[in-house]
Amino acid sequence: MKMAIPAPARVGFASALAILVLIGVLSYQSNRSLVENEDAIFRGQQVISGLDELLAEVLEAESAARGFVIAGEKFFLDPYYVTAQVDATVARLRTLLRDDPRQRQELESLNRLIAEKLAFHRRMIELRRNSGEQAGLQFFLTGKGYALGNEVRDRVHALKDEQEGALRDRTAAARRVSDWSILTLVVGAVLSFGILLLVYWNLDREIARRRRSEHKVLQLNRLYAVLSRTSQSISRIRERDALFRAVCRIAVEDGPFRMAWVGTADPQTGIVEPAAFAGFEDGYLGRIHIATGDTPEGRGPTGRALRERRHFVCSDISSDPHLLPWREDALARGYRSSAAFPIQFADSVVGVFTVYAAEPGFFDEETVAVLSEVASEISFALESMDREARRRQAEEDLRSLNEDLERRVAERTTEVERANRMKTEFLARMSHELRTPLNAIVGYSDLLGEQAAGPLPPTYKRFVANIQEGARHLLRMVNDLLDLSKIEAGRIDLNRESFQPAAALEEVLSVITPLARIKNIAIENQVPPGAGIQADRTRFKQILYNLLSNAVKFTAENGRVWIAECSREDTACFSVGDTGIGIPSAELQAIFDEFHQVGGPAGTVKEGTGLGLAITKRLVDLHGGTIWVESAPGRGSSFFFSLGPASLEPAAVAEREC
Repeated sequence: MKMAIPAPARVGFASALAILVLIGVLSYQSNRSLVENEDAIFRGQQVISGLDELLAEVLEAESAARGFVIAGEKFFLDPYYVTAQVDATVARLRTLLRDDPRQRQELESLNRLIAEKLAFHRRMIELRRNSGEQAGLQFFLTGKGYALGNEVRDRVHALKDEQEGALRDRTAAARRVSDWSILTLVVGAVLSFGILLLVYWNLDREIARRRRSEHKVLQLNRLYAVLSRTSQSISRIRERDALFRAVCRIAVEDGPFRMAWVGTADPQTGIVEPAAFAGFEDGYLGRIHIATGDTPEGRGPTGRALRERRHFVCSDISSDPHLLPWREDALARGYRSSAAFPIQFADSVVGVFTVYAAEPGFFDEETVAVLSEVASEISFALESMDREARRRQAEEDLRSLNEDLERRVAERTTEVERANRMKTEFLARMSHELRTPLNAIVGYSDLLGEQAAGPLPPTYKRFVANIQEGARHLLRMVNDLLDLSKIEAGRIDLNRESFQPAAALEEVLSVITPLARIKNIAIENQVPPGAGIQADRTRFKQILYNLLSNAVKFTAENGRVWIAECSREDTACFSVGDTGIGIPSAELQAIFDEFHQVGGPAGTVKEGTGLGLAITKRLVDLHGGTIWVESAPGRGSSFFFSLGPASLEPAAVAEREC
């Protein structure tokens, strides 16, 4: 893990580095100053040496000129010819004094004076050569050469004195710079050493703190491992004592504890009895007696946690007076600190989770918080076990109730099926029994209506007509009941065949049209001829008859009824529409139920049995099709029905695709 340098250490390192940089800068400046002073001193010494050489060269030239004037011998002039070195010496002095304009100006003045003196010597030598010894001596005795020599000497000594003074100043400055450098180095070294010593002390403290933190993190990791494994055990273990044993084992194996145990209170004896333990116990739990009451045996962490419903910590068993009854046994087994946490269930404490550590002061706030969470997990597990037990009991009770209910429903279903079967058989038998006399009534009323035995009075003719209408109405009702009973009993088998729906429709319209003319209702046949379908022709006509008769019944005078084809893909589909009273949206689904009747126009009485649409739907279902309606009050109705897949002839399908 990357360790961050603490702020004091960073400041200390930065200060030490700054001091070292400052020392380096000051040392550099001091060295540079020393080098400059050394260079200046060296150049000063060279200037002094050059001035001495220049003066010696001038004096040597003067001696040579005087010897030649007095003796007249040419060998005296040999030293004179070295005066050419004067220019070289002056040039060297110019170079050395290039950084001092004032002394360079004095050097130029001295150079002019030396040039004048050398010119005086040349003049004296020329007079000796050209005019004789006497002329040379007279020119020499004028004293001008002597005066020029003294002035040259004075100028040289002045320059030397000035250079020597500058040398002394630079030497003193160099000594001061050297002393300051030494002082700076000493002070900087002392400060740097002190700062580094402080940094070392701070780092040593930080490393110790980090080690303690790492130890604490390791300890917390082990505690969180205890919490994690406890949670896993809760989801797996469903028995209380087994859970207690698992938690104690986890606390010792995964946690940093020497021993852990769970105790429960015995209400009869008032003693905390061990329910489970793990770790180095060595008979400890058998030797101690922890009471639930406020006695010396009940004032330790375990007894107080059980009694006061909160955790208690003993940081040092060797010095805690509350642990006096168990101190000797605890210390003998290496227990140095302990903590107890109550295990709650509902509104009561049912046990205590107690752990022991091998070092004093082990239980800090974070450790206590994690162990409190472990105790909370145990409490939650106990509540979950109780809920699970109650849930299982409830499931068992519910299962018994369900079995009883299923038995009763099965018995009731059997009774209902038997009643429906008896109803269906009754309706079928009664329909057959009723159709025989009704057919006789219809037949005899028809004979009376034909007046074969002679004309009937108008009153009797009306009576016969009423008998005929009532008998036919009853016959239709009986037929509907018979059809419904056959469908419910599964006694109707479809006789599928290929036929033209237009031809079957014409047969139905031949019966419906006279009824429509009575109310001046126009019937529009929009079914194209030629398209063939596969269906039961008789049941198809019955479906059309029921829908068309309903349309005529619920359409006012001068209204309109139509029938059209709406086939799609290979499914034959037809629609019957009218401009009648319409159907409320709340009844659009109920109209296909048995015995359900939609209200007619105002002032009319409901007619029929309410079985027509129910039978129609059953017949459509037998064909594998569907029937639905689109309607609104006052806007008429449109009934749609299909006859199931493959109900359209292949030729008709091919024609539609083309």
